[in-house]
This record gives sequence, structure tokens and C-alpha cells, in this order.
Amino acid sequence: MTGNEKVEKEKVVGSAPETRALQDEFTKEFLTSGEEVQEGYYQFKSKTDGFTMLFPKDGKVSSASYERNENLYESFSFGENKEDENLAFYYMVTYEDRPITNDVDANLSLLSSYANYEGDYEEFEENGHTFYYAEDVYEVDGDKAYNYFTYIKSNNSDQAVRFFARSSCKDFAEECSPEQDSIKDKFLMMMKSVSFLE
Repeated sequence: MTGNEKVEKEKVVGSAPETRALQDEFTKEFLTSGEEVQEGYYQFKSKTDGFTMLFPKDGKVSSASYERNENLYESFSFGENKEDENLAFYYMVTYEDRPITNDVDANLSLLSSYANYEGDYEEFEENGHTFYYAEDVYEVDGDKAYNYFTYIKSNNSDQAVRFFARSSCKDFAEECSPEQDSIKDKFLMMMKSVSFLE
């Protein structure tokens, strides 16, 4: 790490608030600043330098799940808990920058397989990206979890992201009444915040 990089990294952690994202050393490496860019969110920058997105202040990237192949591929998961609402959020993000991303059907098949989903996708364009979006209810032993997922394809390059998010009760033994509309809005906002660095 150069002197300038060290100074910049110190700016990130300087007198930062004690949020879960900033307290975790691995997660902190992805954050461009210790300042929230939007209430409750920091800016996340991938180590491939391929994209940025909003990252929740209570989120934590799993170092065990992290994979990277030069600047062509990057995959990781992260979790976020809302203790006061008994809610747990799980995310899986996979980035690629290679011609295979142009095979939309193959990538949707991968996403559907991961989400255990057999339905169709809604297609729309926004900010130079094409989104293929779907949502589903997932049940285990009568308990419900809600899945939201999308394939985000750059219209100008071979870059793409598969983004999966799940909301569920943190403790199914306790009451949990998530407002699905607000959670869907949250996840859509995060998905749409993906911006490719082309």
C-alpha cells in the first residue's frame, strides 16, 4: 500500500461511526468512505474496479464467500440484520466482465437455479443497464422468506451482475412482520444502485 493509499484508507476509518460495516475489517476494504452517501448506506466499490453500489451500514461481507479472478470475475455474499425488527437480509452478488454475459438466457438460468425459481422475468432499462427482475416466496417448514433477484447487464460493455437478495425473520421463533412493499423497495433501490465503471 502506498503512502497516499494509506492516507485515503485512514480517511475511511478515521472517526467513523461504529456501524457493523465499518467495524468489520474485510467489509471496510470495499467502502470508498466512512461517510454515508445516502441515509443508512455507504458506497461499495468492487475489488475488480468493475462496479459500485450502495451498501447497508449494518451489512457485513463474508470473507469465506469471496472469490475473484483478476478483473473478470468477482463473487461474494453479505448479510444484514435488523435486530429491532427481527429481520435478516442475505445477499449474493456475482460480477463478470466477459462475452458470456451477453448470453442472457444462460445467465438467467444460473440465477433461477440459485433462487430455485421457475418463473419469468420482468425486463426494463435504466441508467444504461438492462434489468431482468423477478421475485418469489420461499418456504421452509411453513416459515416464509422473500426472494428478490435480478440480472443487470450493461448496454455498453460485457459487464454484468447477478444480484440475489432474501428477507426473512432472524428468529422464526419470535414474531416477525416485515412490510414486504418497503423491503421490495429497499432491494430494488440497492439493485438499481449498481453502476458499472467502464
